[in-house]
Amino acid sequence: MRFSRKQIILFVLAALSTFSITHAQSDAIPAPQGVEYDLGFDCPVTTTLDSTATTLWVLKDNCGGDGYYLQGFDVASGAPIKTTISNFKEELSGVTYEDYVAQNTTPLAFTPDGLLEIVYYDENYDPQTIQFSLDSSDAKTPSADSLNTLLRSFGEYPESTVYNADHTRAVAFGETSLHILDLTAASELLQIPTQGESYASFPSFSADGNHLYVATLNNPDDMTDYTSVLNVYSLPDGEVLNTEDVPSPFLYISPDEKYAVAIINDDAAFVLIELATGGMSEPVPVFEDESHVTKCVNDGRDMSDVDFTTSGRLPIRDLEWLPDSSGFLSVHSYGGEAAGGGAPCFFNHSRLRSYTVS
Repeated sequence: MRFSRKQIILFVLAALSTFSITHAQSDAIPAPQGVEYDLGFDCPVTTTLDSTATTLWVLKDNCGGDGYYLQGFDVASGAPIKTTISNFKEELSGVTYEDYVAQNTTPLAFTPDGLLEIVYYDENYDPQTIQFSLDSSDAKTPSADSLNTLLRSFGEYPESTVYNADHTRAVAFGETSLHILDLTAASELLQIPTQGESYASFPSFSADGNHLYVATLNNPDDMTDYTSVLNVYSLPDGEVLNTEDVPSPFLYISPDEKYAVAIINDDAAFVLIELATGGMSEPVPVFEDESHVTKCVNDGRDMSDVDFTTSGRLPIRDLEWLPDSSGFLSVHSYGGEAAGGGAPCFFNHSRLRSYTVS
């Protein structure tokens, strides 16, 4: 089995059971208040907002089995929306169980011409793309040969590549450097050297694509230390605009660059960071308590006499800030915990949560 740079460091940090917060928690930074919605019994993979920020599009699979589909949710109410094309399963039929959709790399995005594009990787880890319109059944698979050539010229893990919000730019990983790419011109814009090997750095783009955020672990060989340094670079010149200490490299930064959501505690919680001061909210729990299964969530069957337990794990699979930075949406996967057979019994369900930042 092949593991990418990011997967390797995630596996290392996932071994942690505790996390010591070293930043000052502040009463001036209240924890975000959330509302929860039911996402059903499939598992969310990644998300994107439409251009009006009224619909959150969620790419789902059947929790590790074959088949992907796309579902839209109203941002204001959390309700699933109806489309002229049901779940876009036909458009996504080319993405199979053998293919790999790399989470936390912005694989799903609206292109500048309004098409929804998904970047995924085949059995050889070569990049592939599918594009389609939300109001048409037409789907196309543009040649990804030039993308594959470009990504593989920088390293052996093209699936680690991180994309911006409209798939016009990307960051590829060299051994000790990050390479910012112009995907429209299939060329390199900028090279940023990393302190040590690049696997310890976690890049992402600002909402407008004009800044690059790079969070780098302070001690990547120390499995008890999440602490990182965040550098903010302007693009395309690469000037360092700001440097901040952060408690975790797993960050989602608000469009106004005032706040960041940092994932902590083996995915079990997050904190809201005020970047200018380094102050943080109290941790916000993400998981539920482990519990005995008393009934099937899908049909209500009594399971109280069966020794089944649900883990309560509901990790964040993706997070989208609202354009005005007033809050964010997160999708949480229950991991497909169920008992199979002729009449499956689901122990839990996936979640959509909407948080407001005061």
